[in-house]
Amino acid sequence: MNPNLGMLIFGLFSLLFANIVFQAWNNQQQSKRWPKTQGKVIESSVDLNIRKTYSLNVRYTYSVNGDRYISNRFDFYGHGYASERNAMAQQLPYLVGSTITVYYDPRKPWNAVLNRYVPIGWYFMLLLMSAGMLAPVVTELRNSLITTAIK
Repeated sequence: MNPNLGMLIFGLFSLLFANIVFQAWNNQQQSKRWPKTQGKVIESSVDLNIRKTYSLNVRYTYSVNGDRYISNRFDFYGHGYASERNAMAQQLPYLVGSTITVYYDPRKPWNAVLNRYVPIGWYFMLLLMSAGMLAPVVTELRNSLITTAIK
């Protein structure tokens, strides 16, 4: 395979990754203006996931304009907890039967979230990863242009 083609594919992948970061940030920013409604928790658990961290899983119902929806989106970034104890402490407000506040997209009411907060460090880490992925592509492109100019 041509090394330039490999770099092009890697560069496109890194741009796609950066776009995912931007979309997550954009969703979080838009959600600050979303209306809220009351919901009810129908399932709640703390599970050990594949990354060896504990995750909080909450399933809830809510209504918008008389239509009933079910969602399991807790937040925008799906963080994990290092210990089961920390995850269970976060679960307390979301026990089965609890009344909760649900934030929903008024244009797409099935798109809802319970926690709109995303730590700035999460974006910083992902943007650094994107930049790190793009660095070899830019370097290779620059070297190719210099080599071509010398010939």
